Amino acid sequence: MKISFSCLLLLSSTLLIAEDTFTLGEISISAKQQQILDVKKVSNEELISNPEKDIAKVLDTQSGITIEHKGGREESSLMIRGLEATRTGIFIDGIPIYVPYDGNFDYSRILSTDLDSVNIAKGFSSTMFGPNTMSGVVNFVTKKPTKEFEGSISSQINFDNDFNQSQWLNTLSLGTKQDKYYLQFNGTLKNRDHWSLSDDYVSTALQSEGERDHSDSDSKSFNLKAGYTPDNNTEYVLGMNYLNSEKSQPTVVDKDDGKEKYIDWPTWDSNSLYFITNKKYDTADIKFKLYRTSYKNTYEEYKNGWVNLNKLEYTDAYSIGSGLEYTEYGWSDEHTIKFALNVKKDNHEINRAAGSESGLDDKFVEKVYSLAAEDIYEPNERFKIITSLSYDYANPTEAITYDTIVETKSNDAYNGQVGFFYDFKENQTTRFTIAKKTHLPTLKERFSDKKGKALINPDLVPEKATHYELGHKINFDNLEFDTALFLINVKDPIRIVDNVSGSKSQEQNTGKEQYKGFETSLKYKQDLYTLGFNYTYINIEKDDGSIVVTDVPKHSAYFFADYTPTKDLKLTANMTFKKDLILEDANSNYVNVSNIKVIGVNADYKISKDVLFSAGVTNLTDENYELDLGYPEPGREYYVKLTYKF
Repeated sequence: MKISFSCLLLLSSTLLIAEDTFTLGEISISAKQQQILDVKKVSNEELISNPEKDIAKVLDTQSGITIEHKGGREESSLMIRGLEATRTGIFIDGIPIYVPYDGNFDYSRILSTDLDSVNIAKGFSSTMFGPNTMSGVVNFVTKKPTKEFEGSISSQINFDNDFNQSQWLNTLSLGTKQDKYYLQFNGTLKNRDHWSLSDDYVSTALQSEGERDHSDSDSKSFNLKAGYTPDNNTEYVLGMNYLNSEKSQPTVVDKDDGKEKYIDWPTWDSNSLYFITNKKYDTADIKFKLYRTSYKNTYEEYKNGWVNLNKLEYTDAYSIGSGLEYTEYGWSDEHTIKFALNVKKDNHEINRAAGSESGLDDKFVEKVYSLAAEDIYEPNERFKIITSLSYDYANPTEAITYDTIVETKSNDAYNGQVGFFYDFKENQTTRFTIAKKTHLPTLKERFSDKKGKALINPDLVPEKATHYELGHKINFDNLEFDTALFLINVKDPIRIVDNVSGSKSQEQNTGKEQYKGFETSLKYKQDLYTLGFNYTYINIEKDDGSIVVTDVPKHSAYFFADYTPTKDLKLTANMTFKKDLILEDANSNYVNVSNIKVIGVNADYKISKDVLFSAGVTNLTDENYELDLGYPEPGREYYVKLTYKF
């Protein structure tokens, strides 16, 4: 995984210059005066100022968002208001990127250096996205140039607590905007040699102190965009997002906390190619997209440490889809009406090439359709009523698990929502929304027999969640404030039921669930400093009292402060806090991991107008903590970074 530092500096990337948002990649509910009603945007400024570049860690600082670290797969997933991660729609530039087989995606594979912004919608979200957005939507939006020629290059080196080099990260961005076209390239090369445990970690039989065994990873990513704008009303864009990565997986540090596994992922790739066009007419817009997204990974499982190969699996999956969106402004001065049709074909194949399961392969094919309508009614300048309806239909045409053909059945679901927004003053909005959203059962939930340990269930029906939210937002030049009360009722949740037939389990629709809580965020700016925080409280109740809620803290908060004593120097500090986080060990015992506090500091110094030097520390107090039992998080780490803009 070693590449010379000088070569990487020439190839690598991040853009730290002001850029217009790639609006063709955004989907939101917007009023006529461009007031966005459903989306919280993590801006480019916020992405740049956050010393963490792993997008999972960046999003963990947002209210209502919980990042779940799956140590057994060395992945990070995202939960909105406590709902399961696979209930979130994940997109890049409006293109779905979640794995079609199980709805998962490893957020830690995406770096903020490749993005312009991130749009988050919780519960109430545009039906134009298509199906499977039960908990909400996360849409990663890439960059778009604003100047005739612009770009930047940066290089960052990380050091562990013993000041040994642990990682390098190099980025490159190039863009040009001409009269009739634009081009944009962003690329990132990242190599992690290792990360180290906290000095408070106590050695075990499976993991000694110091460097975390098998914690290396390597990734190469870029996105390329070419846009053609023959006139002010027409835009054509061809884009590509490419991710090539490999990762090692540390094993559990204590057998009582989890299963001892020795696994490598020599391939973890995700690529997409898309075409988007938008045409504006006097009273209407027409937007069309066509895309292909592919996923490839290689799974290696060993016995006796990483010595004897026991299992080898190749996963090859892709989705081909298109979407047509029509917006009508001319029907009425008070109404904006939208219609959308989304069509997608998912293909997922697993080839088992070694071990006792060799030759027992999987193949799943499914076609998914979604028809949606949305009305934005503005009777006056202050009041807005949004109503949305959609119908989703999934038709699996082929299902083979472990070389056995299984029965398939189609699924469908209706979604509907209504939102009321009232501007008490120019910069203050109160909202009340109700959203009935659904989750179509995944291919894995319906057709996986869990390696012979479960019964398939093609009769699963969609989960249904009804979201209620009451919120208020204030936005002044130097003050941003947002707060919300939310309640989510879930019907027909899909759960694993044990001992359905002998020792075999099965995925079934059973019971009810309720999620309720409170969110608030505040940001205050002055000439020399910026202060801010957000806080989330979540309480989850399930009708089966024997089910213990895990992986979601009841209390989470994020605090940050920026101080600019001179025009060339900026100092930043932040703290992430989690309390009442319940985790489960290998013996079905539960542990309350409380009062997790992780602090980061950063300093930016402008050497010149075009050159920026940065230095900082993550996990400043060297906190020894776990988000998944048996898988400790990294200890203190230092970094330095140099950025040149041109």
